[in-house]
Amino acid sequence: MVRGSVTLDSRTLAALEFDKILDMLARETASALGSELAYGLSPSSDLQEVLRLQQETSEARRVLEEYGDPPLGGIRDIRPALARARVGSRLDAATLLDVLSTIQAARRLKAYLGEVHAGYCMVKDLGRNISTFASLESEISRAISQDASILDTASQQLRNIRCEMRQAEARVREKLDGMLRAPEFQKYLQEPIVTVRQGRFVVPVKQEFKAQVPGIVHDQSKSGATLFVEPMEIVALNNRIRELLAMEEEEIDRILCALTVLVGQEADDIGRTLDALGRLDFAFAKARLSSKMNAVAPAVNDSGYFSLVRARHPLLRGDVVPISPYLGRDLWTMVITGPNTGGKTVTLKTIGLIHLMAQSGLHVPAGPGTEICVFRTIFADIGDEQSIEQNLSTFSSHIVHIKEILEKADERTLVLLDELGAGTDPAEGSCLGRAILEHLHSRRCLTVVTTHLSDLKIFAYKTPGVINASTEFDEETLRPTYRLLVGVPGRSSAIVISRRLGLPSSVTRRAEELLGREGREEDSIISELLEDRRKADILRKEAESFWSEAQKAMEAAREELGRARDERRALISRSREDASRILREARHEAERIIGDLKDIKRQMIEDMTARAADDALRRAREAARELARAEPAMADEQPGDYDASRLSPVDPGRLNPGMHVFVPRLGKQGVVSGPPDGSGRVEVRVGAIRTLMPVSELKAIHGPASSARQEPGQPGMDGMEAVPAFATTGPSHPSLGTLQARKARDIQPELDLRGLLVEEALMKLDKYLDDAVLGGLPRARVIHGKGTGALRHAVRESLKSDPRIKELRPGEQGEGGDGVTVITLR
Repeated sequence: MVRGSVTLDSRTLAALEFDKILDMLARETASALGSELAYGLSPSSDLQEVLRLQQETSEARRVLEEYGDPPLGGIRDIRPALARARVGSRLDAATLLDVLSTIQAARRLKAYLGEVHAGYCMVKDLGRNISTFASLESEISRAISQDASILDTASQQLRNIRCEMRQAEARVREKLDGMLRAPEFQKYLQEPIVTVRQGRFVVPVKQEFKAQVPGIVHDQSKSGATLFVEPMEIVALNNRIRELLAMEEEEIDRILCALTVLVGQEADDIGRTLDALGRLDFAFAKARLSSKMNAVAPAVNDSGYFSLVRARHPLLRGDVVPISPYLGRDLWTMVITGPNTGGKTVTLKTIGLIHLMAQSGLHVPAGPGTEICVFRTIFADIGDEQSIEQNLSTFSSHIVHIKEILEKADERTLVLLDELGAGTDPAEGSCLGRAILEHLHSRRCLTVVTTHLSDLKIFAYKTPGVINASTEFDEETLRPTYRLLVGVPGRSSAIVISRRLGLPSSVTRRAEELLGREGREEDSIISELLEDRRKADILRKEAESFWSEAQKAMEAAREELGRARDERRALISRSREDASRILREARHEAERIIGDLKDIKRQMIEDMTARAADDALRRAREAARELARAEPAMADEQPGDYDASRLSPVDPGRLNPGMHVFVPRLGKQGVVSGPPDGSGRVEVRVGAIRTLMPVSELKAIHGPASSARQEPGQPGMDGMEAVPAFATTGPSHPSLGTLQARKARDIQPELDLRGLLVEEALMKLDKYLDDAVLGGLPRARVIHGKGTGALRHAVRESLKSDPRIKELRPGEQGEGGDGVTVITLR
């Protein structure tokens, strides 16, 4: 029940059939909770509450349209279960399954609402109290199957009990099967089967062989010819099975009690979640009903005014003719006249029912622009309310109800009266009906009445604030059109209809004469008004047509302007995109060119480095060859050629440029290039090399130099400058020839790189090639293995670009195959 409920008596509710609307709403719910809220719905007389309820329905419908149907399946009414769990009353497996289904539905719905935009605050607020219960959900799922049986996974104890039970049953069956197969036993049996009686395994024994099968009789057939006997051999096993069954029941009871405790611990949160689920189910039911009715959210006021635009009775199906009644502001009373079955009563019910729906927060089956008034009281006196029990006629029953209406009606009241003044003498009925209308009109309550009385049409015509209306009747087809014509009184058209239906013309003419001059004048006035209304309708339709064409033209102009603007924006956008694209392409091209230049630069540096390395290697090889050729001549310049008596320490004061000295560290004779520096060092030229040497390490040479000896740095026999051999400090220093000879003796014709990383292998390969060249090795095998191929690829790529390699090839079948690379050195 919403706050500020509208005052409605049972007669009004029955007359307007609001209960059928609630039935339609309840059918849209997904749970008993939502259905309960639907049947408890009642109109509110509080303007703000009505606005809130309407907004809730509108928001729920937009969510429905944008995000699809919410996952409302599985919600159960578990309120009684929660109450029992709170006090520790054990819940059975089926009830716990209902709890599981509900909390699973809560989890799904919470996830659904998590996807809904925050702008739908009312719908999200409805789900604010939804909690999730992952632990409880897991425990119940682990213990109870979908058919409400307790699973073996519920506890280890239950698993053990059932495992032992299955083993015991298997042993029983095995024993019984053995007995059934025994030929001497089969003659005692009615048939060779094993069955169960009173929870124990038995076999069917013929009555006459009872004594031959020792055991316990548990049952017999209806004829008495068959006894169901438990053989003594399996009594102990059956007893154990019964014990295990009792243990199983005890364990299941313990499991259910434990789960009940868990539910009880969460009962308050589950209760709040359940309430939120019901409210959401109810809100989305209102949204679905709105969508199915193609309904709209009406504007709402409490200013005593309503205007229904193309409203339809919500209970009618098919091609329903809409109506557009209005009252309020300067009009308080509407008098509807017209032929029977023309739709007068439907109009009353439509007005009343749409207000009840709107004030209950439901959308109404009407067009945009519909506005309703929030009434405090709604009265409807419709239909035949004859009461045999109270000895009341139809007229008396209406008057009793109208008496209550007159006592309670005010400016916030809607009064709907059907066939006012009927059921009694027409003259008195007209006077009574007019008096009732005057009373209600003076109270400024909004009143809609239907009648056939001409005096009430005249009253409506002459009284300010009262307006005539009629339901249209097509006199050509003799059928009602059900259109409501506001501002035009209706005619019963009884004489016209009778004439068209074939009543003798003499009778219809006499009826017109008896109708009298005033009646004919009234009929003429109504005809003129209807004709004027017809012409006005034609003019209105033409005006609407012109207006529609003008609107279309304006719309076309707007669309054209919009297209021009869109094209302009698109052109600007394309221009910007083209400019951006050109800039991007130019930037990418510049980056590519810069990258190419960097690559070219890097390649040039690499080429220059490679050429420099080749030149250095070439020069080193030439120098080595020259040294080899010069070695015999240089052999005389070893320190052993100098007599120790000819060597003495150098006097720094007598050290002059051009002076010949002996350098013990190098084992060579050199020439001083300049005076000593402040640190006691002097520059000495030994062959083609200049170096700074401490004066204390030099020796002066006494006596003439040998004529066969060549001065360092002077041209030799082949025109090359003599290059002295270097040696480390020590008693003897090997020459280049000695070094080459040693390398030639020690170098192996193959190199094994297997098991090394690529970097280690390439370093070892480079050192090996130096030694191989120095040792004069013409050919070698590099063993790298097959493996993944990474090492083989790296080795061969390095050898291809190495200037020391003349050619290379994979090993042949007898050389190690593809796991070996054979190289020829330059």
